[in-house]
Amino acid sequence: MAAVQQTLALNGLNFSLAEETVKNLEAKRVNAAYKNLGERVQLIAKAMGRDVADSAIESLDFDGSANHFAPQPRMFAVAAPMMKGSAVQETSFEPGETILTTTIVAKIKFN
Repeated sequence: MAAVQQTLALNGLNFSLAEETVKNLEAKRVNAAYKNLGERVQLIAKAMGRDVADSAIESLDFDGSANHFAPQPRMFAVAAPMMKGSAVQETSFEPGETILTTTIVAKIKFN
């Protein structure tokens, strides 16, 4: 790979999750987030001395449908001229980590 990089400028490499994997993980995240919301409403009701049955979700906003895992473009144009004529190191393809999150914003009303 380093020999190829001597001739060609490697501008960037992006790895991403398969669409099916993303959909499967999104379903799991939404379920977990909604379960967490229910647990938090129970804690809040208890702290207020109220019955959780008196609560109702007035509005619910899931942020999980946004594409949070899309690769972000990186600016290598500035580094490219400095690399000219210098030794190029072998590219490393070590495993990385992808972090996916889901946020729920809820407005809860107590009767």
